[in-house]
Amino acid sequence: MIRVLFMGRKEVGRGALQWLLNRDDVEVVGVMTDNHLEYSPTGELAADRSLPLYTFEAALRLLEQGKLDHDLSLSMLYWRKLKKEFLSTPSLGAINFHPAPLPDYKGTAGYNLAILNRMDEWAATAHYMDEGDRYRRDYQGFLVSNR
Repeated sequence: MIRVLFMGRKEVGRGALQWLLNRDDVEVVGVMTDNHLEYSPTGELAADRSLPLYTFEAALRLLEQGKLDHDLSLSMLYWRKLKKEFLSTPSLGAINFHPAPLPDYKGTAGYNLAILNRMDEWAATAHYMDEGDRYRRDYQGFLVSNR
């Protein structure tokens, strides 16, 4: 059983969280999402399933105290840069899914460039995170084309 701390937002985060919750080999130990917004699809699902819903600060405090045990930090469009505790505490590390090719399109709105620049191809990135922002370690890109 893999114990996951899930960090996600928007409908895609909700979908990823639902996928994890449907698995028999995953236990979601907590969820971090858009606590700064009035509505969060990911937060709504977490509340519906009675999962612990953490603010960034509360989760960080628990990690510093050794009270948020998990094997994997999983980020899906999470909007905050994670501190070292989120990356180094879990035994399996931390994986991020970013909707743009890294390292060229960092930030929360990189994928908007695909639309604004009428690009024919775009990519998403799945990668292990580390404290040095090195996106190429175990990097995997996914190319999307409108051809």
